[in-house]
Amino acid sequence: VSMKTSIGQDRGVAIRYGKNLVGLEISEDISEVATRIYAYGKDGVAMSGGYRDSPYINSYLYPKIHVFEDSSLAYYELPDAVQNLFAEGCDLPKVNIKANFQMLTQTEEYKEYAVLEEVQLGDVVTVSNVKMGFHKKAKVISYKWDCLLEQYNEVELGDFVADLTSSVTSGEKSFLTAVSASTEVKQVFNLVNGVATITSQGLYICIDTNSIDTATKIYHFGSSGLRFSSNGINGTYKTILDTNGNRV
Repeated sequence: VSMKTSIGQDRGVAIRYGKNLVGLEISEDISEVATRIYAYGKDGVAMSGGYRDSPYINSYLYPKIHVFEDSSLAYYELPDAVQNLFAEGCDLPKVNIKANFQMLTQTEEYKEYAVLEEVQLGDVVTVSNVKMGFHKKAKVISYKWDCLLEQYNEVELGDFVADLTSSVTSGEKSFLTAVSASTEVKQVFNLVNGVATITSQGLYICIDTNSIDTATKIYHFGSSGLRFSSNGINGTYKTILDTNGNRV
């Protein structure tokens, strides 16, 4: 008796997406995304410079901050370890795509997704986000088959192939938001000491520098909702979300 770790193969199928179409349902999960990583190595020594930013950091509303700790690494080895995490895709969202062929055939874009009719369960498909410019691998995780017509009615892609998951599971790397009291203190300190500032007016998050006094790009969350200024803390703010959570 044997158990396969995976089924299917990469048949060279690739699709691009940038928006939902009739018959194409797309959802992205950014709950585990990290675009700014604070790293600590042997004896709790921090990485030089404190943190590293992902090249995709400006693709999100605000930095997604995580803490990486590995007591087996010297401080000078931490930058490479963080870059490896970015290379493995920790800064990219998980994506789920459902393609309904009965609906897609009625659209002009159908020819772009017709290749999905060639895949089988477990196959790997390359998906590309046009807006963010990234390419990732996804698996065919389910499908609906018409036995009479012998054709797909629907194919679902998801569950990205990610080495990061296996490396965390094996204990080779610990990629954490907080694993101990000391880590939590470090993370809060780094947040408050620059990137985020809390005043009586609300929460300010700096994007291009670590200080509200010098930053030109600032997000503010307060009594008026979530706002953005591209001209510093005293600049003109554009409201993004109102106090009811509605986009403006």
